[in-house]
Amino acid sequence: MQGSGLALVLTFTIAALIPGLLVFDVEVVFFYPWAVLYNDLSIFGLIEMTVFILIVALALIYAWKEGALEWR
Repeated sequence: MQGSGLALVLTFTIAALIPGLLVFDVEVVFFYPWAVLYNDLSIFGLIEMTVFILIVALALIYAWKEGALEWR
């Protein structure tokens, strides 16, 4: 039973890292092409990215207010 604490910590660490990495990957998938084609997208691309950044920021604020970013 002595080693079970390490398994528990590892399980929680993996459960916390995987969603965070998935969100980061999705952001990179949207940001990279936008950065490469920034000059060709004109105002539509700027508005589209502003909406995307607002959605991500609102999700971060929601998670922060719900206490999802607190270490317990």
